[in-house]
Amino acid sequence: MNSSTESMIARDVAWSPVNGHGFELASIYYNEQFQLISIDGEILGVDNDLPFSAGYHILCYPNWELKEVRVSYSRSANEQSSSSATLLRSKEGQWTDHLRHPLPQFDGFTDVDISLTPLTNTLPIRRLNLQVGEARDINVLFFEAPLLIPKPARQRYTCLEKRDDGGLYRLDWEEINFTVDIPVDADGLVLDAWRRRPVGKRLTEVLPTVTLAHCDLAGGERCPEQGGRGLCRGQDGSCREAALGPVA
Repeated sequence: MNSSTESMIARDVAWSPVNGHGFELASIYYNEQFQLISIDGEILGVDNDLPFSAGYHILCYPNWELKEVRVSYSRSANEQSSSSATLLRSKEGQWTDHLRHPLPQFDGFTDVDISLTPLTNTLPIRRLNLQVGEARDINVLFFEAPLLIPKPARQRYTCLEKRDDGGLYRLDWEEINFTVDIPVDADGLVLDAWRRRPVGKRLTEVLPTVTLAHCDLAGGERCPEQGGRGLCRGQDGSCREAALGPVA
């Protein structure tokens, strides 16, 4: 394969749950030719005393806006069952299924939350690039195993701390009365809630930094500096640096 078309691996990360049995390995790539971040994860675990395997594939634009998500789940032993889901999101924020059938009920949703992995917390943390004390509400599609039927959810992320080696974010999910503080490393990858062993270089060593110029839009409007596919990040209309650099 020609080196110009290869997907360069940026980082591997491994988790195992603090409670229960299991293991997850995720690989984060940056494809320079197509200017996409690609994330692939495999999970082995035990649920109700039955082993299961799961996987996910996520594509994002360089500013961590979602483009595609695929997730699968399979349970073995005496109870054979499997499920999968594939959703695609356009630059304009419109969703389709794997057959390209429109899903207008999800238009405007920006992120996904997969119940089996902490990796999907990284996407809004990097995309929003919040400053300390700043909070943002987001519309999320929640995939809960084993059925993996996407369910709309409203979540709020608040930046509590930012440091050179990481930070602390609060996730509020009012619909289910759920709040958790999420410590992350310098790449925005979750710590503490899962035992984690990072492998390879930091993302900032191998991925480009995308800088967005100032625009005159109010925060939350579509930003021409992102080709109309992103939202203005600044409440004062000033686009921030897209989070491919350090979160701190």
